[in-house]
Amino acid sequence: MRHLSLWITLSCVGCTSANSLPMGTVDASQPADLAITSEQACAEAAAAYCAAFARCIPIYITAYFADLASCVSRVTLGCRPAFGLKGTSSTPAIYSACAQALPGATCDDLLAGKTPAACPPLPGMLGDGTGCGDDAQCQSSFCARPLGQSCGACGPSPGAGAACDKIACGRGLGCVNKVCVARATAGMPCDDGHPCIASLSCQGAGQGKMGTCAIQVRAGAACDPKTQTTAGCEELSAYYCHPLTRICTPASFAGPGEPCGFVGNGYAGCRASGHCRVPKGAVSGTCIRTAADGAACDDTLGPTCLGPARCAGGVCKIDDPASCM
Repeated sequence: MRHLSLWITLSCVGCTSANSLPMGTVDASQPADLAITSEQACAEAAAAYCAAFARCIPIYITAYFADLASCVSRVTLGCRPAFGLKGTSSTPAIYSACAQALPGATCDDLLAGKTPAACPPLPGMLGDGTGCGDDAQCQSSFCARPLGQSCGACGPSPGAGAACDKIACGRGLGCVNKVCVARATAGMPCDDGHPCIASLSCQGAGQGKMGTCAIQVRAGAACDPKTQTTAGCEELSAYYCHPLTRICTPASFAGPGEPCGFVGNGYAGCRASGHCRVPKGAVSGTCIRTAADGAACDDTLGPTCLGPARCAGGVCKIDDPASCM
């Protein structure tokens, strides 16, 4: 099964004020009867984002978090540092507004990186070249962080055609062959360098010929593993085209210590960001449980980390953008 990329940006909730708010305080920019604490805002935002994942990318909840409750808990951890940063425009009120707007967004828009108007960050107070850890700190609304790093510098958002081998692309763009590209929508031409949004499949591309972004094949239907005569299967719902039966077949998800990879006549991934440790030359292995925050990790051999923690210096760490100043 091909790697599934997530095109919803978790940190794109916006803001209206340059005031920083410690956790537990009330957003005084709102009328008293509408005031919301930072804890409430983070809880609302996390619930809204996880509901969007469950609606638009069902596989994400199982594969990365195991269940919806775990998703909400972990996304909340990533939200908490947002309100205490130098120069930030983030406020709890706008996090809450974004949370309320997300259910009305279509999955195709979200998968193409088009979030509701209430969600992208407004300009912060820090000029280009100033150290940052979050987009909302920057006048450009973009903190250019080197890949794999938590800190960067404010600067212009990389547009379509920009290199992305060192800096991530701007919102709504994906990095393909180290170049920022916009994802194609239904009916548009596509190939390896011009991919479709994640809910569609590129059918008919190859040998120098462009294909067309098409609706993915439903579960149990006939499919073509090479996506020439049919589109691909519904990957976001964990289906793949079985190479022998040529039928869209559901992948399964294994827990720690259970077999993963190509097992029997099917494919099994590891749930909750577990790592499938496969011996050299084999096609199946064993799921390794994710490491706890602060514990040792290894992105190649496992164990890996559970987001928003990442493996940095061999330890699972949750980035603190306040440390970037």
